[in-house]
Amino acid sequence: MLTIKRKDLAGIALLAKSVADKRSSMPILGGVMLHGIAGDLVATATDLQVHCVATSPCDGELDPVVVPAFLLAGIVNVQTVDTIGLEITGAGSAQRLVLRGGKGSMARMITMRADDMPKPPKIVGEAASVEVGGEHLAEVLRRGILCASTDETKPFIHGVCFDAHDHVLSAVSTTGHTLAVVEIGPWAGSDGKWLVSLAGAKALLGIGDRGKCTLRFSPGSLGVEAAGVRMSIRLVDAEFVAWRKEIQLHRSDGGIRVRVGAGAFVEAIYRAQIVLDSRKGIALALKNEGIIAVSAEDPD
Repeated sequence: MLTIKRKDLAGIALLAKSVADKRSSMPILGGVMLHGIAGDLVATATDLQVHCVATSPCDGELDPVVVPAFLLAGIVNVQTVDTIGLEITGAGSAQRLVLRGGKGSMARMITMRADDMPKPPKIVGEAASVEVGGEHLAEVLRRGILCASTDETKPFIHGVCFDAHDHVLSAVSTTGHTLAVVEIGPWAGSDGKWLVSLAGAKALLGIGDRGKCTLRFSPGSLGVEAAGVRMSIRLVDAEFVAWRKEIQLHRSDGGIRVRVGAGAFVEAIYRAQIVLDSRKGIALALKNEGIIAVSAEDPD
């Protein structure tokens, strides 16, 4: 039998849930493999695009076993006990994972064969790496996800592109109509682009509370390492849009910054788009009177 703090089990179960694919026709991809060995509980989950391994300290050992990730996260999240015990009972089709806490068992879960869990992809070629703060990366990705296309038939914009250019690493996303470019930090390697699917970007949000993390970009995959977590994300085999040809960004420490009320600004943009000529866009002008003028032109 293995025992682990409830909050630690909840943390790794939530990570596994963010990666597992409960809609897949392969039940194993909706599961999380638990293995207690050498004082750690190792949780592994994958949807074949994202592979995640999370570890947390525990007492005791547990043979490898796979259970539904969403069910495990749901059960653990509603418990109020401080410590949860994990124990395997039965064998073959009668095998169950029993979760114990307090005065008795809290759940009995159907298991799947651990041997059926897909192995992590091998990293091929040299990897360029950078270290960033987990909270900062999560905030950057949240902004990028909001502006990423949700259209799965357009893989070249259905995700977030890590763009290294001119010694700066940025996260870029677009819906085809709007564009978000958020700087991650300085970059010492060569210029390059690495496109991560929307599901992969969302999975990375789970490392926001893990402190410093290392991103390793290699041909075909992105590796991420943080405290107690390793992820391998398959890159999208598509060319991200050439956004620099459409929009020129000018970086200057002496640039003018203004603060305006969000409600009034959004209302002005909404009114301008009613008569918008898509070929000319919306013009913003800073007046001497401390006013920002928002204007658009009717094509007729």
